[in-house]
Amino acid sequence: MQVICNTEDFQITEKTAVTLGKFDGIHKGHQRLLNALLEKKKQGLKTVVFTFFVPPIPGREDVRQLTPNDEKKKFLEAYGIDYLIEYPFTEKVRHTAPKDFIREILFKKLCAAFVAAGPDFCFGYERKGNVALLEKMSSLCGYEFEVFDKVSYKGEPISSSRIRACISEGQMEDACEMLDRPFSLSGTVIHGKAIGHTIGFATMNLVWPEDKLLVPIGVYLSKVKIGGNTYQAITNVGHRPTVEKDAAKSDLLLEAHLLQYSQMAYGEEIEVSLFHYERPEVRFSGLDALKEQLKKDTLACVTYFEERGNDGKKEGFIEEKA
Repeated sequence: MQVICNTEDFQITEKTAVTLGKFDGIHKGHQRLLNALLEKKKQGLKTVVFTFFVPPIPGREDVRQLTPNDEKKKFLEAYGIDYLIEYPFTEKVRHTAPKDFIREILFKKLCAAFVAAGPDFCFGYERKGNVALLEKMSSLCGYEFEVFDKVSYKGEPISSSRIRACISEGQMEDACEMLDRPFSLSGTVIHGKAIGHTIGFATMNLVWPEDKLLVPIGVYLSKVKIGGNTYQAITNVGHRPTVEKDAAKSDLLLEAHLLQYSQMAYGEEIEVSLFHYERPEVRFSGLDALKEQLKKDTLACVTYFEERGNDGKKEGFIEEKA
């Protein structure tokens, strides 16, 4: 996949199938649009996802994303997309008239032969451009345009904001259904205090990324992918109040204890998927009390996945269409 990031200086000369939006999370609704592009790819069109560049800003809670830029790129490349355009959102671009956006970007720069969008997609200055305008301009600019209905879950349309709200409340199963995968993060395993080794619960530790949406502090039933294999795990996201003297000032860490895995993994890349919020983080009276609770958490983890299978989903979920 070719990534064109934070520049207006590009030109695609091949005919393309384009979809437009923020694509934070790349949830089931987004995937409906991507699948439409892949159908056009079979007809010889190059596929393009057009979005705007969101720079990572450390410490800015409002720019934390379900899928930060690097995650989004990996997901779209694996999906089979040919081009990802992360267009700069400058003052000039912000003031672009909707018709100029269609003529100058869709028609000239992207060479669009097919355009797909959701029903509430808006663009251009003061978001005055909409799907009605895209439809109206399609014949003038020579592209086919199609609007795709939203996908619904539990009677309500799926959206990135709805998924963010679920995650902020620890409703990981609902987020998983709407994303079509568990909420996860990847990173390089760092050294910790090695206290887990002393009580038989060694952990793999990650620093929580500054551009990744935060989850509630607490313990999660999870899975960890490392070296091509996946293991059940109990994962704590928090500040380790039992072992840190000043926990409130410590880094937010993810600590995953993998069941049936005992090797060292410092420097390894892992992916941690959070399936279920089990309990809040607690300051225990000592390591013995912590160890006893971890035994209970381990049993809960094994039971959870025995009941739900490898994908963590209960049987009977049916995708709805709005």
